[in-house]
Amino acid sequence: MESKLEEFKAFVKDKPYLAKEVKEGKISWQTLYETYDIFGKEHEFFKMPEEEKESSQETENTQTNDTKTNEDRVSKIIKSLQKIDTKKISDGLDNVKKIVGMIDELRPTGGSGRLPSMRIKPFRRYND
Repeated sequence: MESKLEEFKAFVKDKPYLAKEVKEGKISWQTLYETYDIFGKEHEFFKMPEEEKESSQETENTQTNDTKTNEDRVSKIIKSLQKIDTKKISDGLDNVKKIVGMIDELRPTGGSGRLPSMRIKPFRRYND
């Protein structure tokens, strides 16, 4: 079974306009992956923007189209944020807390907080 990351890589290869947006600095890979992970590949966020469809037909009015597209993206992001499952996020954070607690239990207490194997030992030279 493919990992979620491998599925995402294959998904992005099918949608080259997503890589173009990352290169232009409009969005980050992290944001794309998180959106993919939370909402899935069928989410409206991943649909080809009108700008890409229109650019193949016409290149006029690019400034007004960019403004409109940016407003559309912002509204899509806001809609996406409203659909986020906070319970899922809360459960994930609880799991992280548990892991950090377990790591804390494994750390030795007392002294300088260093592991015994990490003590600095002076170099000794024996001249017999």
